[in-house]
Amino acid sequence: MYLSGGHDPRNREALWEYGYNGNDLIKKLNELRHIAISKDPKYITTIAKYLYDDRYQLFYQKRSILVGLNGQGALRNIAPYEMRIRGTTYATGEELIEILSCDTSTAGVREVKVVMKNGAPVVLYPKSLLVGTGICGL
Repeated sequence: MYLSGGHDPRNREALWEYGYNGNDLIKKLNELRHIAISKDPKYITTIAKYLYDDRYQLFYQKRSILVGLNGQGALRNIAPYEMRIRGTTYATGEELIEILSCDTSTAGVREVKVVMKNGAPVVLYPKSLLVGTGICGL
């Protein structure tokens, strides 16, 4: 398939207009973004706050969404490990859902304990805001 966009930045045509339906990860992240916008009008205009980075991980929070990216790669078969991400804005005791695996977590005092698994990203969102959305069976 060839698109007519030309060179950067004009080569960013919408792929769904050409029949590409994306993949499950992109669909789920897009769905969460739409939910976040519907629940919080300031989501769109808020700049993400970077909370942690090192050689392999990067964590940022934008309003109620906490994202953790892992640069170690899924093919390295790394055992799961736990990280404490400090500086989050969740209420102490708030229940969170990791929307890609549907695992649950509970926010501590301005921090969240995150389990990193095999190079996969994590995306946490408050359970209370997911009720009725269908994400993770809620």
